Amino acid sequence: MGRRPNYKKTGWYMVPVLTVLAILSACRSTNHLKENEYLLWKNKLELRTDKVMLNKGEIKDNLESIIAQKPNSNYLDLSPVKVPMKLWRYNRRYKKLSTRPDSLLPKSVERPVLLDTNTIGKSAQNMKSYLFNQGYFYVRVYDTITYKKKKAIVSYKIDAGSNYI
Repeated sequence: MGRRPNYKKTGWYMVPVLTVLAILSACRSTNHLKENEYLLWKNKLELRTDKVMLNKGEIKDNLESIIAQKPNSNYLDLSPVKVPMKLWRYNRRYKKLSTRPDSLLPKSVERPVLLDTNTIGKSAQNMKSYLFNQGYFYVRVYDTITYKKKKAIVSYKIDAGSNYI
């Protein structure tokens, strides 16, 4: 008889566990939101220029760090699967933790990040200022919000134009 593979060494035993966690976290992440509240699920950033940008990755990373409102942290962030474990733990103990101030919350939980539309304009202005300092003087930033089942995705499309030295 052939020898059976040791699944604990290969890590394949985690696939069903992570699948169940992804399903649970997707179902419960918006449970306690009020009617006009949306969970900030993701920030997307698209950077376009007229000419080739030599340090595009660095500029894009800096622009992502400038965004004023960040979504909840994720345990697993693959494109189809997103597992916000700290948010899931918070929602699981919502009655106990909802009355506590942020400073007394355990480090293993996070409150849901609710979409604040005022921070979107502030982020766009910060991106324009950053790119202006990099030599892109005619920057246009377009922002759109996509709502889907109490979750919001904020997309920023940036036309940087030409770089002036």
